[in-house]
Amino acid sequence: MNRSNTEKLKNIILCIFFFCRILYQKENKYLDQKPVKKMLGTLYEGITLSSGFSKYYNIVILLRSILITCFVTFLEAFPLVQIFPLVLVNAVLVFLLFKLVRFENRTLNLIVRVKEILILVAEMCILCLCVEIDDEKYYQIVGYLIVLFLEVAFAMELIYVLGLQIWGIKQIWRNIKRKWNKILKFYGYIGK
Repeated sequence: MNRSNTEKLKNIILCIFFFCRILYQKENKYLDQKPVKKMLGTLYEGITLSSGFSKYYNIVILLRSILITCFVTFLEAFPLVQIFPLVLVNAVLVFLLFKLVRFENRTLNLIVRVKEILILVAEMCILCLCVEIDDEKYYQIVGYLIVLFLEVAFAMELIYVLGLQIWGIKQIWRNIKRKWNKILKFYGYIGK
């Protein structure tokens, strides 16, 4: 790794550290106020800030992504060492999701939990690829299972997001229709 990449990684880790420090100093009730939610709402994505850990959820997801990048880049020669820590991190994340993190929307709560479980199962299947077996069919089946688990996780979240967008468009359409009817009623085109 050259010097510039090392500096970039160091800066990213420092930024995450300082952001965690700021979150640590702020109480959850402060973060749950309307102005803070309006400005930083996408950081919480509907997470209920009832426990102390819940405000760190997205940072854990970010750290997992950084770990994946680092392990894939620096430990290419050691596949078992690449994937095993990720399985452990994801297992801890799934545990914390069930124990400490709650989402305001029950459907989102279920989708996030199932998605993380599917990612964990896919990582365990990737771990199974580290076993040396002479049968090509084994690797093919495990590969298909990995793709299946990851695609189902992605599709669940995509369908949920698309559903929210469709619901939002319907709400906008109803508002436009209601306002249009008020305008028509005001000018006497409706109700005679």
